[in-house]
Amino acid sequence: MNRNIYKRIEVCFPVYNYALKKEIIDIIELQFRDNVQAVHLDSSLRNVPVIPNEEPLQSQRAIYDYLGRDPVVDIHEDCQGADDYLAADSISAKETSSNKLQ
Repeated sequence: MNRNIYKRIEVCFPVYNYALKKEIIDIIELQFRDNVQAVHLDSSLRNVPVIPNEEPLQSQRAIYDYLGRDPVVDIHEDCQGADDYLAADSISAKETSSNKLQ
């Protein structure tokens, strides 16, 4: 997969809430420890697979576990396919936003 290294916008902003800042740092640390599908860019901007020297850690799964949410089951356990999953996801997003308004 090609990476967009030259034509992108990066945004920075301060995070003042301590609990939120800790959660963000913990998640970033999990991403840095990923050694299952992780790659590093070499000097020629080629993806070089990380050679695991510790217990395998897949950051996406570890982040879901950290947040206490099962990515497959959660509210989508009765979805049959990708379309059902996306529909359930949009419904839960609407429910979440309407609950915040109340």
